[in-house]
Amino acid sequence: MLLLKSKLVLVVTKPRAAAPTAPAAEPAPKREADAATGVTDAQVAAVASRAALARSEHAASVDRVRHALDEHGLQTHFVATGETQAPWGEADLVVTVGGDGTFLWAARHCNRVVPVLGVNSSPSTSEGFYCTVAPAAFPTQLVEALEGRAPTRRLHRLRANIDGRALPYMALNDVLLANTSPVAASRYAIAVGDRGEIQLSSGVWVCTSTGASGAVRSAGGVAMSHDDPRLQYVVREPFRGKHHAPELLQGVVAGPITLISRSDHNAVYLDGQKHGYPATRGATIELAVVKDDLQTYQPV
Repeated sequence: MLLLKSKLVLVVTKPRAAAPTAPAAEPAPKREADAATGVTDAQVAAVASRAALARSEHAASVDRVRHALDEHGLQTHFVATGETQAPWGEADLVVTVGGDGTFLWAARHCNRVVPVLGVNSSPSTSEGFYCTVAPAAFPTQLVEALEGRAPTRRLHRLRANIDGRALPYMALNDVLLANTSPVAASRYAIAVGDRGEIQLSSGVWVCTSTGASGAVRSAGGVAMSHDDPRLQYVVREPFRGKHHAPELLQGVVAGPITLISRSDHNAVYLDGQKHGYPATRGATIELAVVKDDLQTYQPV
């Protein structure tokens, strides 16, 4: 068994939040059900209970991961999501403890060499599409990874360029071109293969094969095999009128996709991040797949 103590493991997790304090004001009177919505007190309580369970499971999972790493004497560096400084280039393994949002945040910092192992810190409440390792299975999975016996899977990523300049990181799930105001329409031109047209909609999703199970699927897209190297695009809420009869509304394509902004208020959003990259009028956004670019551990 080869467990090198010189290995550096980065553990990425969201900051541990304190449990919410009780409100100072008197609670609202109990009710059997809200007359307007039909929501009962029990349903409201269930939401709070689920949140408390997620916090509890997450804290226990972080402690379990820390203990397993300490048992093998590995060098570890804990990184909270949102931190701007971390030794990403020195890591031999990246472990994420949280949900898919934590995994996506860590993935943007990882090159194609360093493998990522996602631990679902709250299996009772979290979907965990990328976080495929349960907390209880982490000690075994860690040993298999360090010994080179753990199965790996390479995932495609999506590179976005604006006017020929690559954005700071690639997307693992998807890219969205939309207006910076969620209630405003987005004007743009879309080119797919040898076809193109001008559109007005609430935005355009473009995703990788693994990202097809996320927002794109909810918007009406189709499932894809994880190793499919093609892109999928879905136009959100396209406007149809006397001067607008869009046809390029959805598809799975092998080549790149080009979008040209026709508004000063458009932006490009990567993997659901809050802050977008401005794509003002005339900006050209080029989207292309980078094959097999992220190495992940996938238990059998």
